[in-house]
Amino acid sequence: MFLHLNVFVDEMAPREFLTYVLNELNLQERESLMVDERQRRKSFLVNWPHSNNLSGVKMAQAGFYCLGENEFIINNS
Repeated sequence: MFLHLNVFVDEMAPREFLTYVLNELNLQERESLMVDERQRRKSFLVNWPHSNNLSGVKMAQAGFYCLGENEFIINNS
């Protein structure tokens, strides 16, 4: 299921992706999806206000993903 989910979300624009993740996925599905660094990077493309201070790419590489402005989570999976 999750492999199919990754292919599906890869085709989404960042805002559509974030809306889908927040509104359609349960916590377990979200955590499974955010194991993929590409998906974590995409989460920083919508509301991340710190483009000069904190790089969304570096945050994603460190295991974080963004749920909204000033709201991010580390993926412990």
